[in-house]
Amino acid sequence: MALVILEWSRTEHVFEWALAELAYGKPISGVEAPQIRAIVTGMDVRTCAGLVRTLFRAAWADDSKECDALIEAVLSERSFRDLLAHGHWVRGRRPDLFQTTRLKAVGKLSYVVHAFSAKQLMEARERLVTKRGRLLLFLQAHGIWRG
Repeated sequence: MALVILEWSRTEHVFEWALAELAYGKPISGVEAPQIRAIVTGMDVRTCAGLVRTLFRAAWADDSKECDALIEAVLSERSFRDLLAHGHWVRGRRPDLFQTTRLKAVGKLSYVVHAFSAKQLMEARERLVTKRGRLLLFLQAHGIWRG
């Protein structure tokens, strides 16, 4: 569980750094990083990703559909991460399962119970790492986020 959350943190960092470089207009060096990255501190990942899309589209319109698809693929893992990070965790009904309960507050108030094995959690981590890696390679091919 912690590894999925750690990888999501790294994913947010990729979005933040990419946005800072796109807004600055060139790669950021270590000296410039604190000042430039100040604009993204505390920004929600959906907002940050939306700005990355917009600024990327302005610079590379021909590649924007691929960028959008890669960003969507990464963001599709967000709800799983949120479930892990914000759910109430207990031991599962079987010894090999972890169980989390999440309050569903949209529409009728209810609780949703999810159970995961350690293998499923590791697979989720790998999915996120793979999707983030594809996005990062794409951005780097366009001169963004060499960090």
